[in-house]
Amino acid sequence: MGISYDAPKTLRKFSHKKKLSYTLLSDQNVETFKALNVVNTENDPGDRHYGIPFPGVIVVDNMGKVVYKYFFEGYRKRVIFKELLKDLDTL
Repeated sequence: MGISYDAPKTLRKFSHKKKLSYTLLSDQNVETFKALNVVNTENDPGDRHYGIPFPGVIVVDNMGKVVYKYFFEGYRKRVIFKELLKDLDTL
């Protein structure tokens, strides 16, 4: 699944347009990102950009524990999945 700060309507439209095969969840109040301890702290609470995460990956085990996380600084970089799979093989 993917998690975004965007509104559900926006995510539905994007998912449909891109024909995604996975679910997109909306975290407009930054609660999920706070719970997973991955909030982007470059902006203060109350700022319209507060909590917008950098692109990255979070792996959560069956007990809800974050076992892997990696985020890029800046929004232009994206995950290289071959490298991600190598990292995950070491878990």
